[in-house]
Amino acid sequence: QCMAGELFVSNNTCECMNENCATADCSANVSAAVTVAQAVVTIFPEKAFDHGTSEMGPCDEVFPGYEGEILVECMSGVYSMDSQQCIAPPCEPEWSGAEVLIVGIEGWVTPSAMLSSGSSFEVNCSVVHPGLLGTISAQCLAGNVAVLGQTCVPATCSNPTTFSLEGTVFDVTVPLNGSSNGASH
Repeated sequence: QCMAGELFVSNNTCECMNENCATADCSANVSAAVTVAQAVVTIFPEKAFDHGTSEMGPCDEVFPGYEGEILVECMSGVYSMDSQQCIAPPCEPEWSGAEVLIVGIEGWVTPSAMLSSGSSFEVNCSVVHPGLLGTISAQCLAGNVAVLGQTCVPATCSNPTTFSLEGTVFDVTVPLNGSSNGASH
């Protein structure tokens, strides 16, 4: 924010209108905008800064979960922020996931390997239930998994799973709602 009567705002930057503001300090609790990954957050530095000084602060305080540091700088009474060093956390198979509800069945979708934020992935619907066919699309967003869509459908009895055991062939249909398996040999 510009100091009333001393700075002029033009194209989101402040320009000095007289010599007094050229070395003006930045006041505490004056708003400043910070952008990371298309998200804009307004922050209010808790302490005053002298003109021409800067300080690094943790990204996590502004963008929870992010790693790195934000540069806070004071020039001519105006705060500026540089968040280029803020890095979104990845999605890890053992920590990141999303709950899904497909045809009345609850499940959990996780990436099979560590993914960087913004990466998309697909998993088979059978991770929710072995009787489902299709895929679930998801994306890693700052360490969290977001389900984007799914094409899951129950397997039909006309497509049973076939396996053999000691020379005997079995056709098995896995039920989705607690009905008994149909098996033949």
